[in-house]
Amino acid sequence: MIRSTRLFFSAAAGLALLPAALFAQTDLSGMWTLTWETPRGEQSFEIEIEQSETTFTGMAEGPRGEMPIEEGEIDGDDISFVMTISMPARGGGQGRSLEQVFEGKLVDGKIEGEIQMPAMGRGGGRGGAGGGAGRGARGPRSFTMERAGG
Repeated sequence: MIRSTRLFFSAAAGLALLPAALFAQTDLSGMWTLTWETPRGEQSFEIEIEQSETTFTGMAEGPRGEMPIEEGEIDGDDISFVMTISMPARGGGQGRSLEQVFEGKLVDGKIEGEIQMPAMGRGGGRGGAGGGAGRGARGPRSFTMERAGG
């Protein structure tokens, strides 16, 4: 009887740990290298991510300086976030911002996916003036993110 009781409690303790292992949260915290191809060649950014459960924020540093990573969400292996790049004005004047929506999947420690650029026209951004598939909208581009130094 004592032996079967011990066996029961050992099995129960093991099963109690099982959900934690099955539903372990993806950890994106730390440094990543983000790359994608553009008409002007490959773009590369170093990104530092800070994660809180299923959301994250961060800062990207690249050829145009620092840009915030916002609206970061993790749903299993699905990853999404928004990065807004400041675009200098041609020939002087006020520049504009280009909002990019990244949606990807974590596979083998690497994130691969597509970038949507909802608008490059006036107002930029989702739902703003010039948003959607109007003049200046771009189709999706592929991106890759890998842990920095790995």
